[in-house]
Amino acid sequence: MKIDWKEIPRTPKLYLDFLYDFPKVARFYAGDYQKDSSYQKLLSEIEQQSYPREKIASILQRQNTEYGCGPETLTNINLLIKNDSYLVLTGQQVGIFGGPLYTFYKALCAVKIAERLSQKLKKNFIPIFGLASDDHDFSEVNFVLVIDQNNQLKKIEYLPQENNWGKSMSRIILAENIQESIEGLDSASFSTEFKSEVLDKLKICYKKDEKITTAFVKWMTHLLKDFGLVFFDFSDGEFKRLAQPIFEREIEEAGISTELVQKTNGDLKSSGYHLQVVKTADFLNLFLHNDKRERIKLDKGDLILDRIEKKLSKEEIKEILKEEPERISPNVLLKPVVQSFVFPVCVYVAGPGEAGYYAQIKRLFEHFDVAMPIVHPRASLTLVENKVRAIMERYSVSFQQLLTDTEKVINELMKGSFPDHLETKFGKAKEEIKSQLDILSQDLESFEPSLNKTLKLSFGKIDFELKELEKKVFQAHKKRNSILTNQIHKAKTNLFPDGKLQERHLSILPYLTKYGFELIDFLYDNIDTRDRDHQLLDVIFK
Repeated sequence: MKIDWKEIPRTPKLYLDFLYDFPKVARFYAGDYQKDSSYQKLLSEIEQQSYPREKIASILQRQNTEYGCGPETLTNINLLIKNDSYLVLTGQQVGIFGGPLYTFYKALCAVKIAERLSQKLKKNFIPIFGLASDDHDFSEVNFVLVIDQNNQLKKIEYLPQENNWGKSMSRIILAENIQESIEGLDSASFSTEFKSEVLDKLKICYKKDEKITTAFVKWMTHLLKDFGLVFFDFSDGEFKRLAQPIFEREIEEAGISTELVQKTNGDLKSSGYHLQVVKTADFLNLFLHNDKRERIKLDKGDLILDRIEKKLSKEEIKEILKEEPERISPNVLLKPVVQSFVFPVCVYVAGPGEAGYYAQIKRLFEHFDVAMPIVHPRASLTLVENKVRAIMERYSVSFQQLLTDTEKVINELMKGSFPDHLETKFGKAKEEIKSQLDILSQDLESFEPSLNKTLKLSFGKIDFELKELEKKVFQAHKKRNSILTNQIHKAKTNLFPDGKLQERHLSILPYLTKYGFELIDFLYDNIDTRDRDHQLLDVIFK
């Protein structure tokens, strides 16, 4: 079953037009992902640029061998040396235990899109997943959410004693208490034949003294090893060195690229669209990493590290870039340009937020003379387990209804099962009282007209009390039917936890412990990268 994104709350207007009315937003992107001509045009542009293919392949081979990749991945890395090879790129924050479900959907989409384009365009398209290891907001990625054995939403958090505020993910080392988080997963998960195998593998990847970035990619590699997906960690100094020309120009031209983004932001706003990334004009699109990640502020021609108010010259920053390139990283707006400068990127597989900020940076690609990739939406899924499907069918409740106010849905269902005789009697009582008071009103009119005002007030009080009594009777009906209430809340928690799409909120781990690693093949077989709508996928294994 499919759900139009227009029916999903809080979907940005820009993303709706991107999906369903692309001509409206075409000026913000490199081309329409649904048209073959867009890819042919971009491939011609990429062919005009040169890439350090052998150096890239060498770095990727080193990184992916360390992650425990399979032979298919190494084959794809070797293909990258050829001039007719292009990348289908995606990426994500480095979250504990793999982060939310859509992390895996993005990876599988990159694989399937690469396969489809390879067949259609007779070129080599290689799926690659970038690790956002320079990101520094630990509080966004130090937990996963699961549905526990009581069908309640549970947060499994990793809280090391060391303060990791401001550190990039590439610098965070897991402490011994990571095992406590895995034990929390164990306690929350249903006992199944697959549970021990899944958690044992998780313990091998997430262990004391392992970098959080390495743990993440080893876990992802284990799950996706058979698909030839290539991972890359851009915090690697060797990659940063390849991006040096972009960094140097951003430093030398301090502020120009930001002005270009601001100009596009104005175009987006005047077209009625939101800004995915709101950035002030007085910062470079670069960070400098000391013990914390520092923003570089522009102040009357000076460059200042914002947090510590330390002034640096352009020459000092360039020297750091030359000697310690790993200490420089692009922000979210410049990063896509840097990636496409280093790699021959044809497609970027994006979620709604990423599609939003790519719309802000077309002028940046043009300014740095880098080919902008085609932005392709990732498939969006909600997994519907048998127990949840049974509830929806039993009570004739749709996914769209569960997206709305749950109590309203429950009340509607309760009204349908409210005893007819009680509802009828309440109705008759109201009618009889009104009828008798109307007769009394006529008598009062001839006896003492001024008393009719008091009568109306009395009727209002009686009507109010009857309605309150009816509500209490209905609440007693709901309490007697607590099973229905619990079942609807259970379905809502599984499909739309905490008012958010399942894919953005829940971890893959409870599903793996229930269905085993075979779930990954199931997702690969059933995910439809050409479907623009949100997909409801029944979890059924043959």
